[in-house]
Amino acid sequence: MIVIFGWEKQTKPLGEVGRLHCFECKRATPWLAVAQSEWVTLFFLRVLKFSSQHHLYCTGCGATLALTSAQFRQVDGVMRQRDSIADTDIHTALTQCIEKEQLAGKTPTQVQFIRESLRRAEQDRQAASDAQSKR
Repeated sequence: MIVIFGWEKQTKPLGEVGRLHCFECKRATPWLAVAQSEWVTLFFLRVLKFSSQHHLYCTGCGATLALTSAQFRQVDGVMRQRDSIADTDIHTALTQCIEKEQLAGKTPTQVQFIRESLRRAEQDRQAASDAQSKR
């Protein structure tokens, strides 16, 4: 008798959660919520979920941010009601998590410079938008 067993990794995107600033690719890009599961298989059929992980994925550069199960459930709940998590508490929390994770190795001077650069870029975009609307 031959027994065939193995494991399979399954990645399932939940959808685009919105545009968040990525400090790796230095721009606001769409981020996807992704659920990744590993399964033990028997005769190529999934029989036991081995592990489950949840991530946010930057579509610009591929940077990832691990989510807790609670964060993922909250994102999933909001995404079932709306198209994006923009203007919600979870959006603010995830923005802070991305900033904390991606700026972890920076000195305070570097972090201050990055924040000031982002603020100036936003002001320039707003000024350009205002000038365009006056025409």
